[in-house]
Amino acid sequence: MRCLNSESATDQRFVNSNLKSELRNRRSPQGFTLVEMLVVIAIIGVVAAILVPTLASALRKGKNTSLGLEINQLASAIETYKQKNGDYPPDFSNHDAVTAHIRKAYPRNAQSLTAWLGSGGAGRNLDPAEALVFWLGQTRNDPRNPLGLGGSTAETKSYFGFDETRLDDRDSDGWPEYYPKQASDAPYVYFDGRLQNILDPSDGKTKPTSAYCWAVYPYPTPSSASYIAAVTPTRVATRIPDAGTSSYGDIRPYRASNVAADGTVWPPQADAGQWMGAGKFQIVCAGLDNDFGTSSKTSFKSFPDPNYNLASTEAADNLANFSDGSTAEESVP
Repeated sequence: MRCLNSESATDQRFVNSNLKSELRNRRSPQGFTLVEMLVVIAIIGVVAAILVPTLASALRKGKNTSLGLEINQLASAIETYKQKNGDYPPDFSNHDAVTAHIRKAYPRNAQSLTAWLGSGGAGRNLDPAEALVFWLGQTRNDPRNPLGLGGSTAETKSYFGFDETRLDDRDSDGWPEYYPKQASDAPYVYFDGRLQNILDPSDGKTKPTSAYCWAVYPYPTPSSASYIAAVTPTRVATRIPDAGTSSYGDIRPYRASNVAADGTVWPPQADAGQWMGAGKFQIVCAGLDNDFGTSSKTSFKSFPDPNYNLASTEAADNLANFSDGSTAEESVP
């Protein structure tokens, strides 16, 4: 009996000892060792290195998607304009095209365009960026005065819901441009791709030529746009102006990579590709870097171009209504 009581007491002391030890451990928890902390920091660093580029890429992709959606909305508005008026609007690169468009789209117009498009006229200052805003939001609901000449009080027609906070007349010529929300330094640019019969002085014959041939943004002389003639441009390279200089580069209409099979190419580029949106239009955005890249008198970018990044890295993130929401770089085969 004494032996059993002794063993019981021993067991009780063992249990008490374990309880005291456990309580001490609870009161005084051990912290991380230096090695453990370094391991945790290293793991966090590795995870951050993986996630930061991924998050940045996702953010950039989201912004490009937003730009692509707005470009598509603008393109849909142009198509609506064409359905309502029977013709795609001109980009003011050629004033004869403007006059022809008014006759076709607004046959009841009773206003003279000569002074408006002539030297000193307000319409003469419109360029391919401002044309987008003008045709989609500044024509008038007056069939006899659709351009609102002479201080018309008729309300404007709206084909697109422009965000007023992103309309800005940065060249101070009286006509606003529309700037992307995600890239607010360079405006959306509209190019008219209609075909016109143009006199070729080399053989005295008229030939179908795309309006894209002489289009450029920004104009070399934004204040006067002096190179724009009141007469139809002729098919000579000297009539294509050198690209303008600006903080966001310059842009000409895009050609396709495939070789053109018709007579709408400019003579110095007889083997050049067909135009993107031939006979229709192009809407181009400089992309998140706010830089169109550069162009020259006889050089046009192509889409898609296998050597695109080698030719112009600044233009690699250009987006357009023909790029399906992707940048030029993402569209390279």
